[in-house]
Amino acid sequence: MSSGNSTFSPEKISAIVNFPTPLGGTFIILLISLKLSLFKDATIKEITIRVANSVNNVKITVEKLTQKPADITVEISGKVYQYFNIDNENLPDENVAEAKVKFEVPTSWINQNEIIVNTIALNRFSGGVWQKLPTTRSETTTDAIIFEVTTPGFSTFAVAGESEIVAPVEEEVAPEEKPAEAAPTPVPTSTLMIVGIIIGIIIVAIIFVTIRRKKKR
Repeated sequence: MSSGNSTFSPEKISAIVNFPTPLGGTFIILLISLKLSLFKDATIKEITIRVANSVNNVKITVEKLTQKPADITVEISGKVYQYFNIDNENLPDENVAEAKVKFEVPTSWINQNEIIVNTIALNRFSGGVWQKLPTTRSETTTDAIIFEVTTPGFSTFAVAGESEIVAPVEEEVAPEEKPAEAAPTPVPTSTLMIVGIIIGIIIVAIIFVTIRRKKKR
C-alpha cells in the first residue's frame, strides 16, 4: 500500500491510498487510524480493508456528524450515540472483499443512558433502510468499550444501543358500569286473588243495599 495526500480537520479526516497488491491485498489505513485519535471523543478507532482487486487513488473520508443527515428520514431503533459518514472514491462495494471498523463507546454514556451493552451495534444506512451489522466486543478499557464490526461497504453509519429503561404502560381504565335498574317486584298470585274477592264482596254489598232502598220506597 502507498499513501498520497491527506487532509485533516477537527471533524473530518481524508486520505488517498493505493492498493498495488492484486487479489486480496489487506491493509490498515494508518493515516486515518492515527489521526482519528485526535478527534474529541473519537468513535472510529480503526478501519481495515481487504480488496478483491488492485485499485489506485482510493480516497477514504471519515466525518463525524452532530445529528442524523437531513436526507435520511428513517428513524433508527434504540438510543444513538454517534452518527458518522465513511465515504470512499474509486472503491466500489463489489471490490471490497472485507471491511472492518473498530469503534468505541464511553462507559459513561452507557451508564447514563442505561444501555444494554450486548445491544450496542453499528448500523449502516443503505438501500433506504438501517441495517444492523453483526457487532462484537473487542476489548474494554478503563473508560470505554471497543467494538469491531464487518461492513459490506461504506455510507452513513450510526452507533446505537437499546436502553434498559422501559416506558410506562398506560393502564386502560374500564368504563364505569351503571347499576342495573331494579325490576319491579311481582305481586304474589295469592294476594291478587284475595284483593279480587274483597272487591267482589264490596260490589255485591253495594248492589244489595241499593235493592233494599228501592223496595222501601
